[in-house]
Amino acid sequence: MTLLVVYIVYSVTLLPTSLVTAYSKQEVEYLEEFGYLPKPTPDVARMLSETVIEEAIRELQLYGNIPITGKMDAATRELMSRKRCGLSDRPIEEALRRRRRYQKRFALMGPKWTKQIVTYRCGDGSGGGGDGGMKYILVICGGTTDESF
Repeated sequence: MTLLVVYIVYSVTLLPTSLVTAYSKQEVEYLEEFGYLPKPTPDVARMLSETVIEEAIRELQLYGNIPITGKMDAATRELMSRKRCGLSDRPIEEALRRRRRYQKRFALMGPKWTKQIVTYRCGDGSGGGGDGGMKYILVICGGTTDESF
């Protein structure tokens, strides 16, 4: 019984806190607001390790074009104090990544057709009928292609 009580006391005291105390609540909320940290959901508590927050700070520093230290230094605080539009920085990267992932792929089948002069014949050679219509169609199509008719 005492072993169980000792185990419970140690396990409760060794559990990670809901927020790393090295960073203020406002700093972590800023990183969440602009997409550098995942936003907590109501059913999942915010469990952030110091390394996760430092990686988020590195990404912010890279995006803000300031020296990358991974620490909350004066340059990072100044960057965070600037006015912003309120949009997340991450959806741009996610949209680019998604567009690259879903880009259509195709393979060219067979060789390229090298001929640029096209000849044609209409009908049975009696000279009546479809020749005028065919010339009209080829004049229209000839303006959009490199081929000669």
